[in-house]
Amino acid sequence: MRKIILIGGAPLSGKSTLASELSKKLQISWVSTDDIRKWMEALVRKEDYPDLFYGDGLDAIAFYEKFKTPDEVFRMENKQGDDVQKGVRAMIESFWWWDKFIIEGIAITPAFVKQFQDAHQDIAIIPVFIVDTDRENIKMRLEKRGLWDDANTYPDYITPLELEWTILFNNFYQTETAKYDYEVSDIKDIANTIDQIITLFNNYEATK
Repeated sequence: MRKIILIGGAPLSGKSTLASELSKKLQISWVSTDDIRKWMEALVRKEDYPDLFYGDGLDAIAFYEKFKTPDEVFRMENKQGDDVQKGVRAMIESFWWWDKFIIEGIAITPAFVKQFQDAHQDIAIIPVFIVDTDRENIKMRLEKRGLWDDANTYPDYITPLELEWTILFNNFYQTETAKYDYEVSDIKDIANTIDQIITLFNNYEATK
């Protein structure tokens, strides 16, 4: 039986760290939705998937001059995520020989996971959602690395914008997990989350 761990969460919430640790401990592969988006960009036509390419070719300054508010960036990231979900779905359905793996990224939303689980009862889907509720921790990490480009290349006004749209995503995941009756973990509990997922992965039996 195929087993797939789907990890969703806001930027900087620890998705990649979690996926990497689980990959090592479970000895399975993992891929990010950013990778899937890049594969799609090389394969599809921009006119067919305009939202997929919405920030294409823009550096941080040009990007935030075009998309001026946190709400606008949040909206466009979600629209891009809707297109990326098509690639996620296609990859899972097409790579039938890849029986155990992990996909992580902001495109892995509770709504997408619920829809995919309902349509694929023969696959053991293990959903994981993580958030960071510590505003100061998010700010500190943004000041070190940035989201669109390296933070040390930013004008002063960009980090506050990124902080606000990152928080919008954290709030989104908390609201959406409650709506679809999924659990959500805080980044501070990531060690416990890893242990719980490993136990679930090893014991999981899909409900037919």
